[in-house]
Amino acid sequence: MPKSMRKSITVVAHDLCGHLSVEKTVSQILQDYWFSKLRRYVRRHVKMCIECLMSKKPRGKQPGPLHPIPVGRRPFDTVHMDHIGPFVTTPTGNKYILVIVDNLTKFTCLFAAKDTSTNGTIDNLTTLVQMFGLPNRLVTDRGTCFTARKFEEFCEEKGVHHTLTSTRRPQANGQVERTNSIVLSMLVTQVTKEDEWDQWLPVVQMQINNSESKVTQRTPFELLHGYRPRFRMGKTRELSETVDTWTCPIELWEEAREASERSKAKMKEDYDLHRHNNTKYTVGEIVVMTTVPTHTGQSTKLQNKYRGPLTITEVLPGDVYRVAQLQEDQKRLFTTTAHVSQLKSWRLEDEPDEASDTSEEEGRGPNGATSCEDDADPPPAEHQKNGKEVRKSDRVRKKPTRLDDYV
Repeated sequence: MPKSMRKSITVVAHDLCGHLSVEKTVSQILQDYWFSKLRRYVRRHVKMCIECLMSKKPRGKQPGPLHPIPVGRRPFDTVHMDHIGPFVTTPTGNKYILVIVDNLTKFTCLFAAKDTSTNGTIDNLTTLVQMFGLPNRLVTDRGTCFTARKFEEFCEEKGVHHTLTSTRRPQANGQVERTNSIVLSMLVTQVTKEDEWDQWLPVVQMQINNSESKVTQRTPFELLHGYRPRFRMGKTRELSETVDTWTCPIELWEEAREASERSKAKMKEDYDLHRHNNTKYTVGEIVVMTTVPTHTGQSTKLQNKYRGPLTITEVLPGDVYRVAQLQEDQKRLFTTTAHVSQLKSWRLEDEPDEASDTSEEEGRGPNGATSCEDDADPPPAEHQKNGKEVRKSDRVRKKPTRLDDYV
């Protein structure tokens, strides 16, 4: 087929036949037509198809290996924080729970909150600081209370490095997300009246901090203070041989840190089996990002899975990128962060006419006839002299037989 008809033939076989894959589009074309470098041409067309880009999710291994958060050197060196809720409003007006978890000891603090405002979050965090001191690093999601300017100014004033996770990726703050599920299960199984859940928070906090961790084989309270308290033994406490056992917390911290590092290494090894590290984006590249459905009261199955186009504005650590929407007619510029697994690239590539063909099928027509076009690559520069091709001997040079005994 002439080059002027290739685009229309591909559009009919792909765009007007259900946006099929590369292989199925090639099969559709080969029923009636053929042209040189067919598969390469179709592959480029499908890669640039905006409908396929916005609606289809890639299969197989996803990009982005695991990047575990390092374990702190001391208790409350690295702290994870998040809100749970809303719950049924209590008589005191509480609707949310602020959960704070220490990265090393797993010690958990629960604060009942009336809302998720910045002022209330700062007040509860100040209470934590008064009990355990300032953390060096604070890890949160991108809730409005954590991204507010006032909260950033509070962290800068206190010298706390605030780390924000990427959008819609709760596993980036998995330590507190796992604790959230534990808190919910404990409240569900123990609270008798739904509007009295805030009265159970001290009990739930005590139960979590005195339960043994599978990783460290110690309770959070024991790692922090060096002993395990008793709450219900009464006089039988005198019969226990471990009731007065105390261990230096510094020794326990080192053991917990080593156990946590081993667990994180094993988790990363298992996680990376289903991930690859071959996808990298550069500043200025055009991408689309996964989005949540827009709830309209009807089914959302036919909505696009991605939003865009967006452009990469900054490359951040941990396979995270800052993206921004392309400027449109004085509208507000949308900007956020996204993990590499939430992005897909869109490249508007040129169609080289003299590109070499790497597939055997691309050089044959429907009846197996080879192409008469000149598909061969030009001879290398070292085989040319004064603009003319110089033939080189095909003789294979062999080593002398006296060297057979040497490797």
